[in-house]
Amino acid sequence: MKKSEMPEEERLLKIIVFSNWILLAVLTVGGVLLRTWDFGWGVFAGGLIISINFHFLYRTLKKSLDPLQLSSPGIILGKYYIRFLISALIIFVLISEHYVEPLGLILGLSIIVISLLVGLVYEVKENFFRGVV
Repeated sequence: MKKSEMPEEERLLKIIVFSNWILLAVLTVGGVLLRTWDFGWGVFAGGLIISINFHFLYRTLKKSLDPLQLSSPGIILGKYYIRFLISALIIFVLISEHYVEPLGLILGLSIIVISLLVGLVYEVKENFFRGVV
């Protein structure tokens, strides 16, 4: 499938996921080299937690919006809260047992936001230049 044939939503998702993994790798290595191992591990752990959550959120929403497999809002919210509680428990253990530096963990948990901004900038650039040319 050519780039022009791919639906915009899939293209945007691919950009977000790709930039997410690149940012995770760069910020993890940068955290280890510029700060400490605990900081880099915090970035990696936070980025991994949020990336897995983003993936499962995507799967839940994709299935629930399929007309053949409509889910009730209660099931969708239930899955969301289960993921939230599991993530909170993992974050609690990571911080309370001093496995990671909290600042690194916060940076890692912010990676998906940065990836969403990268996707937004890419889409604005694509749509702006498509309209100009």
